[in-house]
Amino acid sequence: MNPSQNPSTSSSPNIGASTSANGSANLVQPAAAATNKMVDNMAQSAHEVVDKIAAKAGPAVDKLSETASDAVDTLNAKAAQLSELEGKLLSGARDYVRAYPLASVGVAMLAGILISRRWSH
Repeated sequence: MNPSQNPSTSSSPNIGASTSANGSANLVQPAAAATNKMVDNMAQSAHEVVDKIAAKAGPAVDKLSETASDAVDTLNAKAAQLSELEGKLLSGARDYVRAYPLASVGVAMLAGILISRRWSH
């Protein structure tokens, strides 16, 4: 009889290959399940960390916004005060020039001469 026709020799390698494939599949499936569980746990942990950071960042951003808003309000108030002071000074200068026109022209000429001498040297 031809060895290729022998039923015991021809089926034996196939049975061994099938058993080997089943054994490998049995080893891979638990490892894949463990890997999936580990990835799920890591994703859950990362999600929790992001939630904690977001919970802390929200109030910090609100506080920063409030502080910036307060600073803008303070700057606007100071600008209004400076504008008012400027108006008072200009009004005072106009009143002085109207009350003492010759003295004002003399002071302006003297200031011009001093400035021109200072910058010309």
